[in-house]
Amino acid sequence: MKHVTSMDVQIFIILFIISATVKILFLEFYWSDISIPKDDEHDYIATAMYINSGNSWISEDAPNSRPLLLSLIISPFLDLGIYPIRILLILISSITPFLMYSLSKKAFNLTSIQSVIPALIWIFYPPEIWYSGLILTESLTGLLALGSTLCFIMAKDSNKITTSMCLGVLLGCLILTKSSYVYLPVLLVGLNVFIKFRCGYTMLNITQTVLVIGIIGIVTSPVIIRNYNTIESILPIESRMPYGMVVSNGDFTSPLIQNGAYDKNIASAQKIVQMKQQGDSYNVLKSYALSVVLTQIQTNPGQIHKILISRTYNFWGSRPDPFNPSITMNDIIMSIIWIPILLLFISSFRFYKSLNFWIFVLIVIYAFLTTILFWSSPRFRFPVDGLIILISTASGLKWGEGIFTYWKQQYD
Repeated sequence: MKHVTSMDVQIFIILFIISATVKILFLEFYWSDISIPKDDEHDYIATAMYINSGNSWISEDAPNSRPLLLSLIISPFLDLGIYPIRILLILISSITPFLMYSLSKKAFNLTSIQSVIPALIWIFYPPEIWYSGLILTESLTGLLALGSTLCFIMAKDSNKITTSMCLGVLLGCLILTKSSYVYLPVLLVGLNVFIKFRCGYTMLNITQTVLVIGIIGIVTSPVIIRNYNTIESILPIESRMPYGMVVSNGDFTSPLIQNGAYDKNIASAQKIVQMKQQGDSYNVLKSYALSVVLTQIQTNPGQIHKILISRTYNFWGSRPDPFNPSITMNDIIMSIIWIPILLLFISSFRFYKSLNFWIFVLIVIYAFLTTILFWSSPRFRFPVDGLIILISTASGLKWGEGIFTYWKQQYD
C-alpha cells in the first residue's frame, strides 16, 4: 500500500461507521447502567481526575499504580460524565478495523476486498465489542499494537524518517498503555540486529533506530521523571510490578496460582501490602518480591511446569473467564469463533516464511511470554488478537486457493 487511494478512504469511513454502530448498540442494549464505573475503571478515572485537577504530576501524591495514557485521554472529558467517555473510547477503537485492512494489504499483499475480511471479523469479534466500551486499556492497547506493527513494516520498507518518528510515538504510547510491552522495542531492535548479521541488511538503519529509541524516551519521559521523583526508580511504567509478581508467583502451592490465576490471600501478598502501607520504597518492595519468587522456585520447583501449562492454556484458550468452573454461553460462542481462528493461525506456518509474517509471529510470542510470567487469561492475549486474526485470514485464503485449485484439477 504505497499510498492511500479514494477507495481506501471510502473503506475507512464504512468500516468506522459499522464498527461504531455495532459497539454503541451493544453498549445501549446490553449494559444495565452505563453511567456507573465498574471494577478497575475506578482507578483510571481517579488518575484522570488527578490530571484534570491540575496538580503536579511529579508530586509524591501523584497516582502511579496504573498506566497513564488512557487517563490522559479521558481527563478532558470527565465533566461530561461516564457515558460520553465510553462513546469516545468506542470511536477511538473503531479506527482499529482500518488498521487491520491496511496491515493486510501492506504485510500480505492482499487485495482490497480480501483485506476487508479481517477488518469485518474484528468488528464483530465479541471481545473487541466488549472491551471497546470499558474504561480499560485493552482496546487502546490493541489499536496501538496494530498501529506500531504497521508503522514498523512501513519504516522497514521505506526508510522514511517521518514513518520512524510515528513508530517511536506509537511504541511510546503503547508502553504508557500496557506496561508489559515495555520491552517490545528491545525485541524489535534485537530483530533488526539479528537480520543484519544473518541476512546482511537492516530493516531500520542507524538513524531510524536512534530516532525511534529517542522518541520513545521523550514520550515516556513524564512517567520516568515522575517515578524517579516519587519512588526513586528509573521506570517508564507504573509501579505495580512488585505486587503483581507476588500475587502471581508468591506461593506455588496455591490452587489459584496453579490454575494460572493470582491469589491475593497468600501470606506474601498480604505482607507486601503491609510494606507498602508502611511506606517502604519501590526498590525495597521489588527486592522483596524477587526474593519471594526466587524462594518459590527453589522450594517448589515441581509446581513450575504445572503453573506454566495452566497459564499457556489460559492464554491460548477460548474461554473468556478460564477460572469459572461452569461452562457459560459466552464460552460456547467464543469456542465456535476462536478455535477455527487458532487452527488457521497454526496452519499459517505452512504457507508463510516472509519477514513480515515473522514480525507478526514474534510480537504474538512476545505477548505470550510476558504474560505467562504472571497470571494469564485471554484478556492478556487480546491486544495481539488482531495480528492473530489477520494471519488466520491470510492462511484461510491460502487454504481456499488450494482447495479451489485442487477441485478445478479434478473436474476440469
